[in-house]
Amino acid sequence: MTQSMITKKLSAIVQISELDQMLAEMNQTIEQRDSKIERLKQMISEKKQSTIGYRDFFILKNCQDELRDLCQKIDLQRVKVNDLLEHVRNTKAIFNDLFFLETEVNEQAKKIQELSNAFFIQAETKE
Repeated sequence: MTQSMITKKLSAIVQISELDQMLAEMNQTIEQRDSKIERLKQMISEKKQSTIGYRDFFILKNCQDELRDLCQKIDLQRVKVNDLLEHVRNTKAIFNDLFFLETEVNEQAKKIQELSNAFFIQAETKE
């Protein structure tokens, strides 16, 4: 039982570090998206003052495609993070159950020890 708990704790630690990594990747992707949005806003405000040329149109179109890709990447990362969070919550529930069971086992072991001691004392007094 102890080995199983240690394995589950190590698994939870690994999952939490994976979650941290995924959150860091998501934050980086969000920063990239925000940076691209800011660049697009700047380009659009510059182009409002002049006519948008064919080349500028394709640059804006490519930026829009990149933004769409980044948003899809963020959505996928969110799904993965949510799945991992659900798994971490389930692991936490398992730890709570294991802690409860460990407490019960310790109480039962104490009772068995007390009964064993009482039986031993009773056997000694009968002799």
